[in-house]
Amino acid sequence: MKSRTFVLDPGSLSCRRGRERCLLWLLILLLVSCTPEVPSSPPPPIPSAAPTSTPEATETPTPLPSYGLTTLNLWVPDIIELYGESGESLVFMEQIESFSRRNRDVQIDVQIKKAHGEGGLYDLLSSAAPVAPTLLPDLIILDRAGLTRAAEANLIHPLPEDSLDRADLFPFVAETIHFESQIYGLPLFTQVDHTAYYPRTGVAPPITWTAVLSGEYSLLMPGAPANDLASDALLATYLGTGGAVVDDAGDPVLERQHLESLYGFFGDLMEAGLFNSEVVSVLPDASASWAAFQNQAGNLAVVPAGSYWQQEERTSEAAWVPTPNGRPVAVGDVWAFALVAEDPGRQEAALRLATWLADSRQVADSAAAAGMLPTRPSALSLWALSMEEVDFLTSLLLATEPSLPLGVDEPVRRALQAGLTLLLDEEETTAEEAATYALTVLRK
Repeated sequence: MKSRTFVLDPGSLSCRRGRERCLLWLLILLLVSCTPEVPSSPPPPIPSAAPTSTPEATETPTPLPSYGLTTLNLWVPDIIELYGESGESLVFMEQIESFSRRNRDVQIDVQIKKAHGEGGLYDLLSSAAPVAPTLLPDLIILDRAGLTRAAEANLIHPLPEDSLDRADLFPFVAETIHFESQIYGLPLFTQVDHTAYYPRTGVAPPITWTAVLSGEYSLLMPGAPANDLASDALLATYLGTGGAVVDDAGDPVLERQHLESLYGFFGDLMEAGLFNSEVVSVLPDASASWAAFQNQAGNLAVVPAGSYWQQEERTSEAAWVPTPNGRPVAVGDVWAFALVAEDPGRQEAALRLATWLADSRQVADSAAAAGMLPTRPSALSLWALSMEEVDFLTSLLLATEPSLPLGVDEPVRRALQAGLTLLLDEEETTAEEAATYALTVLRK
């Protein structure tokens, strides 16, 4: 109760009924001054959209608090679409709205940022932290490189051990989200490529180099990647030879024997007319390779797994990138939630949101909408696929290697691509010359 002091002189009052009436006024004023202030009512929550078809958990909704809202800032990469052309909420935004209906004390401010590069998620996070901390998000979605950099720079906080069911993660995912024995990311989905092919009667599936050549499969794969860094498919093909990419000191390395084997395979394809340099040299990524395949530019192509498996009707079969012995291999990057908020209350609210969006039932839908794969077997099992198709994807993801560590990824990819580019540009180049060139670029 706030006290207020009133100084009054009864003799100066002009009262028709004398001193008694003046004393009555004095008593009234004193009573008014002691009346407690009524606290203001809490601001109303932001109106929610109508219920959506996204599967929702059945736990009891969080009760409306006595007062106040927490507004969380969430940064997401531009690979996630939030709204359709007509302005309607898409899957990921529907899930956020569903969370808000169950947690009326939390509202979400979602901001879309570039996935990589200047002005991208990590770049903005690291730039704002020292000069404008009030502009930082409470929660951010980062890939492995961004997650590692942010953890090294203490821009994000480790997550509680019980925030994650490790048994329900593919092995490469678990490796990606750990840094110095602590969990820094709550995984959402992954980018993985494999191949698609048009089956031919009496011809073996093109999972070995011999099967590709003998079956006359014309291969499409990215030959003009951004920044001249080898695609995941080219890196996976090299790994399939058994070649190393990191030495005992943690430095980038490529092995000549395995490089010569890799470039020898592409050289054999080109000699057989099964690797069209004019077509391959203009394909920047797996999506472009997939489009060329659908336009009948080849009968075997590297494709993004998420996009491939979301087709309503498939006229092709799936396989992994061909390797010398047919052993499955892939390279997968992971997008995961990272915690930026400093205030314990905001951290708790941010973790509630991340846990909701990373739940298998939500991820099954959001991964499909983003053209990616779930990071959890339990989420993959919710896709409308046959048992054989789930088995294929499970085998592929169990054999997937995480994206390369910082300081290794770029030098290795640049060198691998340099050797392939030499083969594509100079038809007389031998496998040995391409390998030598790749090693020269690696040492620069």
